[in-house]
Amino acid sequence: MKNLARWGVIGIFVPVLAWGNWAEVMKIVEGNGDGNLSAGYSIDVDKDYLVIGAPKERGNYGPHDGALYIFEKNAATGKWIPKDHVRGYFNESLGTDVAVVDMGSDGVYVAAGGPDYEDNGTNPGSTIYRDAIEIYSMDTQGRFRYMNRFTDDNGSGLGSSVDMADYIEISGSLLNHTTDDKGILIVAGEPFSGTADGRVVTYAFSLMDGNSSNWKSFTVSDPGLVYNHYGHAVAVTHDNNFDVVINGRAHLAVGAPDEDVRNSRGTETYTDKGAVYVYELDGTFSDGFSWAKETRLTQDVDGVLRSGTEYADDSRFGISVDLTRWYLVAGALIENVVSTLTTAYVGEADLFSLQNISGNGWELNATFVQPENPDPAVSEKFGYAVAMDGQKMITVGAPDFGGTGAVFVFGYDTNSSDWREAGTIVGKSAGALGSSVDTLDGKVIAGDPDNDSVSVFEWKEPNVNPALLMYLLN
Repeated sequence: MKNLARWGVIGIFVPVLAWGNWAEVMKIVEGNGDGNLSAGYSIDVDKDYLVIGAPKERGNYGPHDGALYIFEKNAATGKWIPKDHVRGYFNESLGTDVAVVDMGSDGVYVAAGGPDYEDNGTNPGSTIYRDAIEIYSMDTQGRFRYMNRFTDDNGSGLGSSVDMADYIEISGSLLNHTTDDKGILIVAGEPFSGTADGRVVTYAFSLMDGNSSNWKSFTVSDPGLVYNHYGHAVAVTHDNNFDVVINGRAHLAVGAPDEDVRNSRGTETYTDKGAVYVYELDGTFSDGFSWAKETRLTQDVDGVLRSGTEYADDSRFGISVDLTRWYLVAGALIENVVSTLTTAYVGEADLFSLQNISGNGWELNATFVQPENPDPAVSEKFGYAVAMDGQKMITVGAPDFGGTGAVFVFGYDTNSSDWREAGTIVGKSAGALGSSVDTLDGKVIAGDPDNDSVSVFEWKEPNVNPALLMYLLN
C-alpha cells in the first residue's frame, strides 16, 4: 500500500515575501449588497458545476425560503455560466449548506440543506417544524429537477451541513473488472440531534438497482460526549472509484466544534474545545453501508498534537472540515493562546495526512495561523471555512477580518517540501468575504453573504521592471 512521504517539519507558518497577487477574474453572483439573499453563505464545486447557497432569499412561501444558484463552466472560455435557479419552500433556508457531484455521463446531482423547514401543507393552521435535505438531478434539458427530500421532525438541524460523493463497486482485477454498482453518497449533519450531541445521516442511492425510489440511509454518532454539536461540519472523499479492489474506501470527517466531556460519575464539563472524527466506509450498497471509526483528532497547539485536557478551551476545533482520500484539513475558530502576559485569540487550521490507507493512521503535517495582522482582542474567525486542492493549495476563510473578511492561501513548495503563505485576498468593502471557500484548478472561489456575492480569484504575476526588482531586493 502507498505510504505518504512525511513533510520534514511541523510548524506554525508566518508571513513570507511573495510577489504577485490574487486578482478577481469573475464575479459569479452579485446582489444589491444588502445581504438579504445571503448568496455565498455556502458554495461547492465539482468539475464543471458550481452550486451557491442563498438561504435567506425570499420565495413564494416565506421570507427565507432560500435558493440555489447552479452554474456550469464553459469549456472554451473557462467562465461560469448560469444553469439553473432552484427555489426553496416554507422558510426552509434552502442552501444553508450545499454539495454537488458531477458524474459525467452518469449525471449531475445536487444536495442542499434546509434546516428551518416549516411544513403546513395539509393543515394551514398547524405548522410542523422540520429539518430537510433536498436532492436534485439534472435532466436532459439541463434543468435541475426534484429527486427526493428527507426530513426530521425533532429539531435536529438536519441540513446544517452536507457533502456528497460518488462511489463505484467493482469485482475482478483493476485492469479486468466488472462494475457491480455505482451511485451517490450524501452525508448530512444533525448537530442538534438528541441533547445537542449530534449525529450524521448518510443517504445512499444506487444508479444500477433499477429502482429509482430505492434509497438507503444509516447514521453514525459518537456516544459519551455532551453538547458537542457533532455534525456541525461534514466532508466525504470524492475520489472513491475502484474502492473495493484497492481498498480505497471513502472516508468521512465529522466536526464537533462544541465538544464537552462527561466523566465517569456523570459530571459534565463545558469546554468547547472541539474535535474531528474520521471514519472509513464499510460494506456495499446491497449488503448495507456503514461507517467504521478510524480516529478522533484534536486541535494542535503550538505545533504539537494535543489530546485530552491538554489542548485549548474555547477553540471550537472542527468548525470546518475538508477531506480528500489522503488529506484532511480542519479549522479552529478561536485558539486560546495563553502566555505569561496576555491571552490572544487567533484562529488556526490543521492539516493531517493518511499515512497508510490500510493502517488508518492520520498524522499531523502542518498548522496554519492567520499570517496578516490578527487582532489579538477578538476572533476574526480565521478557520471558519477551509478548502484544499490535494497537496497543492489550502484556503482558509476569515469572514470577520478587518470588517471586510479575507481569504488566506497557502501553497505547497515541492522544492523545500514545505507549506508557504501564498497570498491574501481581502474584501473590497464592508462584508464577510471568506464565509465560504473552495478551490478548482488553482483558482480560489470565495463567498461574501453580507454582500450577496461570490467571486473567482486567480493568481497574477506582476509586471515588474527588472532594474526596479534588483533595487528593491538590495
